Amino acid sequence: GMAITTGWCINNCAVGNCPENLCSPECRTPTKAEIMVSVEKKNLERQAKKLGLLSKKEEVSPAAAKAEVAALHAEYHDELSLEDEELAGQLIDAEQNWRDATVALKTAKSQKMHLAGSSRSRRAQ
Repeated sequence: GMAITTGWCINNCAVGNCPENLCSPECRTPTKAEIMVSVEKKNLERQAKKLGLLSKKEEVSPAAAKAEVAALHAEYHDELSLEDEELAGQLIDAEQNWRDATVALKTAKSQKMHLAGSSRSRRAQ
């Protein structure tokens, strides 16, 4: 079988999903940094959803929502750059989630623009 390596685990195991025969005990225990990443990921996702909903209701302009998201994203990176290399894999996941959330936001916005456009033309008649 494969040797137990921390590297393999970091690249292939999610925290809480590390086969004992492949991952070292250190690796199976989430680090403070990993916990921070997963919490941060959830916060970003929640924030993106919230901003998406607020934009739809016109309470937040898309530009303001975008600025807030950008600020959160920058802050997230600053915090993580202080952590160590082991986080690379998790950062890639977080980036992917971030992109997914961004795409979802854009989709929601374009649908909203589309709806706003069609209701405006009806009103004009």
